[in-house]
Amino acid sequence: MEKNTSIDCERNVNTREDQAFKCIITDKDILSALIGGIVPEFRGLGKERIIDCLTLDTDGRTVVGRNVEHPSLYNGPILLDSVFDLKSPVEGQMSLIVAIEAQGRKMNKEDLYNRELYYSSRLISDQAMLHTSKKELYASLRKTVAIWVMLSPDSKNRNTIIHDYRARECSDRPGKIYRSPLDKTDIYEVNVGSYEDSPREPVLGMLNLLFANNLDNEAKALNLKKNYDIDVSGTILEEANRMGALAEDMEIMREEAREEGLEEGRAEGRKEGRAEGRKEGRAEGRKEGRAEGRAEGRESAISEFVDYYCEEIRSMIVERDISVEDAIAELRIPAGFRESIIEKLRNLN
Repeated sequence: MEKNTSIDCERNVNTREDQAFKCIITDKDILSALIGGIVPEFRGLGKERIIDCLTLDTDGRTVVGRNVEHPSLYNGPILLDSVFDLKSPVEGQMSLIVAIEAQGRKMNKEDLYNRELYYSSRLISDQAMLHTSKKELYASLRKTVAIWVMLSPDSKNRNTIIHDYRARECSDRPGKIYRSPLDKTDIYEVNVGSYEDSPREPVLGMLNLLFANNLDNEAKALNLKKNYDIDVSGTILEEANRMGALAEDMEIMREEAREEGLEEGRAEGRKEGRAEGRKEGRAEGRKEGRAEGRAEGRESAISEFVDYYCEEIRSMIVERDISVEDAIAELRIPAGFRESIIEKLRNLN
């Protein structure tokens, strides 16, 4: 029963967000730019050389990926946004497996890191299903690359690419760290910034432009073509706008809640500190005031969160004629908020 519950939770993904990202990332120009800017084996190669390593659909534009649901006899299925088999640009070398995920909403850091590790581990372990023997598997184990496009990262990480990999250290050479020969799992966090930023990495500039909300589609298309040799359709730009808007809304909500909590905390701390008239009283007052202010800020953020998703759910019901329960499942709304959202929807009706 526990395994089935886990599988059900994994299936309750935000379908619209996932489909939007899949539409974007399977475009050959965008995917080749992302791979060329991040994956070491492809860095520095021209666009056409990278595209030669991709498998294109009959339209000559869409990159063919694997089924997004990875089955396993023992671990159950796992859902990934987009997984691609890339031919190595070096003749004679094995192909690579590249998985690309979009992360729009904030997650607990430990949960996010564990999710990244688990997904990458599955890309390795699931290769066993492609071979008839362990000997064959060990001789043909392929390198995997997992790229996480973070649409709403912490401010300190914006416009950065973070690389995680396995390292090796020997006891007779303390302090010396080497790239491990066991390393078959590269993990990259690509932290998107704003269009106005000037990141060092061109691939970050491309993503900032693609997901920008302050440019119309015509200007965005012209800039993508001029600066990054990317020719995209209006459909892809609309999907990118939708994802960028969602990430921006979530960031605004977090920032407003944070500022409101801090300001109310300062005011209450000063008030109580003056009443006490002692240094200790002021310090304690500020401490308690900040705590109360942050709590009220969180309440405000929760209220805005509920309002935001109520509007989303109502739109889904009108556009697609689905139930409230199905909409909540698709939006992957945390269980702690569902009762408040359902109650508010009843009141609105």
